[in-house]
Amino acid sequence: MRVVFMGSAPIAVPTMQYLYETHELLAIVTQPDRPFGRKREPRPTAVKAQALASNIPVHEPRKLRSSSFLDTVRALAPDVIVVMAYGRLVPPELLSLPPHGCINLHGSLLPRHRGPCPVERAILEGDPESGITTFYMDEGFDTGDIILQQPIAIAPDETAGSLREKLGRLAVDAIHTTLRAISTNTAPRVPQDLTAGNHAPIITREEAQIPWQWTAEAIDRLVRACEPEPGAYTFFRNQLLKVRRVRAVNTSTDASPGTTVVASRTNGLHLAAGEGTVLAVEEVQPAGKRWMAAADFLSGYRIEAGECFLEMATSRP
Repeated sequence: MRVVFMGSAPIAVPTMQYLYETHELLAIVTQPDRPFGRKREPRPTAVKAQALASNIPVHEPRKLRSSSFLDTVRALAPDVIVVMAYGRLVPPELLSLPPHGCINLHGSLLPRHRGPCPVERAILEGDPESGITTFYMDEGFDTGDIILQQPIAIAPDETAGSLREKLGRLAVDAIHTTLRAISTNTAPRVPQDLTAGNHAPIITREEAQIPWQWTAEAIDRLVRACEPEPGAYTFFRNQLLKVRRVRAVNTSTDASPGTTVVASRTNGLHLAAGEGTVLAVEEVQPAGKRWMAAADFLSGYRIEAGECFLEMATSRP
């Protein structure tokens, strides 16, 4: 099939590469380069970088409704437009161009977790599984008729990063099956229950601050949902402390949430959480320092039982 692919994030790269190797991939559409790092130098999306390496034509429209961009897509004459992790709502002017419509690959089992952050929200909310949904795009936000769904279990230690990698690989099989069904006119159209599911907004920097009043299990999910971005954090001795590996401990305490319960190189760093639960903190990054194991953190900072991790810095990160 003649395909135009729209995508930006790394999760979309395996699907783009599959389309390049097995179909007539006419062009990719991605977000414009954005400033990155301290020097704010322009950085291409992961999809653009891979497309350029494969000599695939790249388009970076600032407005999808612009007549020049629509004319470009019209001239390409794709049979179908495939969209995954593009980052913007596709307007009706574009949806109506290809004869087989626009097909979206979404990283959840719709209608669960509609929106831009389904992977992180699935982990945060303790879902036992996630998956890829392919559907016909309409003017709504992840509301179109479903073609197929492929589930995948969420591991107990799953992070957003590891789950995105799995879903990226799973998406290749999903788009293969979907396009084969479309080409043979056997693709189903299953309407979504628009009253079900929930919105999955991006996890903000404020949400990533560890709320010690939550249970240890809930904090563990938050830390894993924020890894690698935006990164969970707390404050210690009035300094920002990033946290990326924790686990719930099978014990209880009557200490106030956020208070150090155990602090030794032998037994680790354990903090009180909500409802009397205890959380082991296993890897941290103090402000201006490298990531380090809890044992090294304890050696360098000489933490004592009873110290609190709730002190707030004078300015937010």
